[in-house]
Amino acid sequence: MSEVLCRHCRFWCELPVGDPMESGPYKVTGIGTGLCRRYPPVGLRPLKPKLEDTADVAGAAGWPITWNFDWCGEFVPDLDRR
Repeated sequence: MSEVLCRHCRFWCELPVGDPMESGPYKVTGIGTGLCRRYPPVGLRPLKPKLEDTADVAGAAGWPITWNFDWCGEFVPDLDRR
């Protein structure tokens, strides 16, 4: 059996290398990172406490970003990635 790591989980989706993605106050470039899609996307908090135009954040949601070597108690092996 493979290691119980995000990169071996059926719910983990690796981000493309070099494809920048905004995630809160930092950018992710896809080097060893991916999205945990075990549960539906969760709402994201705006960086500014009060925005004049709340439409900018209305419906903003995303999956948690994890490293490929992270792990959790929800692991289900991806049999295609053996």
